[in-house]
Amino acid sequence: MTNFGNYYKLNKAKQTVTCGSSMFLQTLIDKLAIDGYALSNMPGYGGITIAGILQ
Repeated sequence: MTNFGNYYKLNKAKQTVTCGSSMFLQTLIDKLAIDGYALSNMPGYGGITIAGILQ
């Protein structure tokens, strides 16, 4: 069984990101920052998942 909460794929050529719906937004921002694609000054979004944003 795949853990979609940890799924993260950055396509630099197409400038798109694919991630699992149960990933927390802060985790996504942290992963983007590691790859150099996050804003340096972001407000905190603790406890919100990607699926929660889309609902």
